[in-house]
Amino acid sequence: MAFGCRMPNATREYINQHGKPSAFYSDRHAVFHVNKRDAETKRLTQFGRVLNDLNIELICADKLANVDQGQIVDNKRLGAVLKFAQEKQQEFEQQHKRRAQQRAVQQLREINPVLIHPEDFKPSTKKG
Repeated sequence: MAFGCRMPNATREYINQHGKPSAFYSDRHAVFHVNKRDAETKRLTQFGRVLNDLNIELICADKLANVDQGQIVDNKRLGAVLKFAQEKQQEFEQQHKRRAQQRAVQQLREINPVLIHPEDFKPSTKKG
């Protein structure tokens, strides 16, 4: 497929390798979409016009149009707080586990020292 010099190399290579897509989905980056409200063009960039000439639909999505920007900040803060809480919970569980193990070993020592290190004790052959 022959392209004019207006087609970006990456797009040209993609189309040569995979064929012409029916649509091109992108964000509203300035390469793909004219952002000025007073533009007299059909709000297409040179790249958009090339896609139009090739009969490839350009779909410009506004990724965050329906998202409250304040909510993003709140969610990031909440995520940081949750991560911190998880780290503290893990530390607490590890310390608690260590203490519980130490208590269990101490209780075993008090009950019967053989249960802690059985290899240190040899059975007695003496009766009685």
